[in-house]
Amino acid sequence: MTRDSLLALDFDGVLWDSAGECFLTARQAWEALEGPFPTLAEAAFRRGRWLARTGGEFGLILKLLREEPERDLQAFDSALFEALIAEQGAFLRLFGAEFYAWRERFRREDPQAWLAAQSPYPEILAEWPDLCRAFREVVVCTTKDEAAIRVLLGQFGLQVPVLAKEFSPDKRDQMAFLAATRDLAPGQILFVDDLLRNLEPVGEMGVRVALAGWGYNTPAEQDRARAQGIPVLQAGRVLAGLSEMARD
Repeated sequence: MTRDSLLALDFDGVLWDSAGECFLTARQAWEALEGPFPTLAEAAFRRGRWLARTGGEFGLILKLLREEPERDLQAFDSALFEALIAEQGAFLRLFGAEFYAWRERFRREDPQAWLAAQSPYPEILAEWPDLCRAFREVVVCTTKDEAAIRVLLGQFGLQVPVLAKEFSPDKRDQMAFLAATRDLAPGQILFVDDLLRNLEPVGEMGVRVALAGWGYNTPAEQDRARAQGIPVLQAGRVLAGLSEMARD
């Protein structure tokens, strides 16, 4: 590990467990657009959380559960999910706008309930000071809305630069911006995300990538990551895992 490296961290599923808040907000957005959802369990939504990268894609998870409430989305084919995203762009754009509007409303009208619906991973919070000391800079790179992130980080006194969906929902754009504005080679950036589909295109840029094993992914996705040579980090041993990457 050198102080010349920058650590880029995804937010949902890496720093914060926000699946509960996403579930509540997505349900409100669905009911505003489509009417009551007869049967919807948070556990079923959480099993499909690994498929979605943006607020709009939560609508696709709900659509799949609406069609088949007992469907186990942890075993859903990610390539098929990508195909559905391409097919249903208009719905995803509409749902995404509604989702983020409901999130802002939830955050402003009932801030205590909104905060209670999500929390940082305690192991990552415990390692935070060491991570900040080990790297030249730590940056949050996410498809989440920046206003929500600022409030959540501020609750725990965490001051960190944020590249969010308002900058670009494409992690490649975020990495390119960091390399250009910090005068870094791609190999000097270490990026941790819990979604393999976010890591793969970033890794092709030369950025060093690792999968957050505690986040919203599946055992099969972790096996796929390892088969590609992508390390799978463990909560509580993030710095140790990143140090091993830097020595490779």
